[in-house]
Amino acid sequence: MLNPTFLHERDRNKTLRTKKVDRDYDQKELYLNGIRKFRNRGIRILFDGKEIQENEWKDLFLTSENGGFYRCDYHKGTDGCLAEIHFDWVYNMEKTREKSSS
Repeated sequence: MLNPTFLHERDRNKTLRTKKVDRDYDQKELYLNGIRKFRNRGIRILFDGKEIQENEWKDLFLTSENGGFYRCDYHKGTDGCLAEIHFDWVYNMEKTREKSSS
């Protein structure tokens, strides 16, 4: 028979994990909503130099085993105002070197 204290602690930990997942999801949605607002104002949103469908924007939050991730850069137009937001995949060279030397 399981200890009732253990069950309570397990449920509490599960609730804390669920809250963290919900909070992470909410933060990502807020970020994507911000990008949407820029796009709706005529700012181009580029991933690795290409415009992609909005349903693919979630890939922005991906990371790779070697530490790769999408980095954001803001590009001004000739008028000095924001014209494009670029998300480019970058690699963590330190982790790549460590892995290749193993």
